[in-house]
Amino acid sequence: MSETESQLIVDVPEEAVPEEVTMWVKTGKGTAKSETKFRVMRKPVITSVTPECGFAPASNFPWAGENFFGTRVVIEGKRFAPYSDNVTVGY
Repeated sequence: MSETESQLIVDVPEEAVPEEVTMWVKTGKGTAKSETKFRVMRKPVITSVTPECGFAPASNFPWAGENFFGTRVVIEGKRFAPYSDNVTVGY
């Protein structure tokens, strides 16, 4: 946990149950509860990546033209949506 006078940064514990919850903070001066619900979600799961290999975009490939963007990769799994606007893919 990290804290300042106006902010707490905490991690959702691994054992948290996927549901909507009210967040609360208890100090020596009392308890505060959130006005909005926080949704605990399960982590996404990747079941396959296709193809198994590919090329990065680079101008040093002799056949790579102006519109060569590299290999398109399909990642299949579950729990990607409905939050795909907040997804980062890396390798």
